[in-house]
Amino acid sequence: MQIIESSAPGKIILFGEHSVVYGKTAIAVSINLRTHVKIIPYENETEKQKIKFKDLKSSQKVIFEIIQNNIQLKKWNCDSKTPQVFAVIFKEIMKEKILKPILIEIESELPIGSGLGSSASVCVSLSAALMKFSGKIEIDQNGKITKQSLQEINKFAHLGEKIYHANSSGIDNTVSTFGSILVFNKNQDPKFYNISKLRSMGILIIDTGIKRNTAKMVKIVSDLYSKFPKVVDKIFESMNQISLESIENLENFENLEEEQKEEKIIENLQQLTELSHCLLNSLGVGHPKITEITQICNEFGIKCKITGAGGGGCCFCLFSKNQREKIEKIMLKLNQIKIKSFITSLDKEGAILI
Repeated sequence: MQIIESSAPGKIILFGEHSVVYGKTAIAVSINLRTHVKIIPYENETEKQKIKFKDLKSSQKVIFEIIQNNIQLKKWNCDSKTPQVFAVIFKEIMKEKILKPILIEIESELPIGSGLGSSASVCVSLSAALMKFSGKIEIDQNGKITKQSLQEINKFAHLGEKIYHANSSGIDNTVSTFGSILVFNKNQDPKFYNISKLRSMGILIIDTGIKRNTAKMVKIVSDLYSKFPKVVDKIFESMNQISLESIENLENFENLEEEQKEEKIIENLQQLTELSHCLLNSLGVGHPKITEITQICNEFGIKCKITGAGGGGCCFCLFSKNQREKIEKIMLKLNQIKIKSFITSLDKEGAILI
């Protein structure tokens, strides 16, 4: 058996985090930072009926044993949920298939627990690699995973996401599976937009260094909604309108002919991110460090927004190529106060086999 390698991208949520859980529309994009999974067969017979992998969070080796085709955790002493996620996805995909001893390696370019979809990209890349290992994946004539197989990968990945995040909406694993720009509403079929006309738009990712607690942030919003349902529902509806307005802008990109038009549309998206950020703060998911970062960005006329659950993690700025110099000045000032930042771009590819 040859080495199997898969990868899947991280994401940022442009608009609609938290409100998406309550049936509103959200916009997410895949970014050019990925998680990679390798399945390596063992030749040594002494390793028979064992699965090992190096956990992303703790860098510890995890050992599973296969007993009558049931996967059981043999060695583990860390609070990471990844072994449980792996076991659930593995069981669901492999079913009654005869197992061979393998090593699973997981590496990621994404900071963990920062709102960039690291857990979803792990679930998606694991699912893709295991489907290939089981012989269940279909490849089209261009060497890409078929839509039907991507749908299966997404289904398995969402099982894993529900372990990482109990009330996962499915937006993170969906955009990681299919890539590009995702318009997501849990009550509707997902819709995707081509990003070819957006490739000149840059994304500055700023890591607050504060580890976020998704469950805590979700509870803050839930408690606020329970206390003031009519008020919070209006906030959610405003967030929904921002998502719908951004869709109109994205559709304008599809027929882009003039560079000036692109600049204007990016400017509109920047203004919408500022409005969305204010609404998220009103829900109580901000953080003093994020406020400090947004003030620095505002000094240079650049808008900054929370992405993901909030309470820490990462925030982002969208920028045009004509704003690159301002972004570099922001990065320099952030570096002076020991805040990490990096530039990335959109990624049109979702889950792939390498």
